[in-house]
Amino acid sequence: MEPLKWEYDVLASEALRHLQSATEDRGDSHSLLKRCHASHPILERFWRATRMFPVWVDSDQMERDQAVCRCYAVPMMIVFAFQSFAGEIAAALGPAEVFVRTGGLSQ
Repeated sequence: MEPLKWEYDVLASEALRHLQSATEDRGDSHSLLKRCHASHPILERFWRATRMFPVWVDSDQMERDQAVCRCYAVPMMIVFAFQSFAGEIAAALGPAEVFVRTGGLSQ
């Protein structure tokens, strides 16, 4: 893992460095990139790289997945929230003991 500590996206770092040096506006880098990506070759390369999908991406499958997420987002969030809560209670002795002693999990 130590060698991976020094790995990073060179193009993204160069684009960010150029964006930060070009303006004092540090708020919304995406909007700034969108406005001025044609003004510099590094920004243009980064803009094109972030707009292309890899060849293995199935756009029809992505549309189906997005439709499922739009339809079932709230129920999925509720299930994930309660599942993680129950998992935390079951895995840790400290919180479970508090609930058992106070009757928080009883009906």
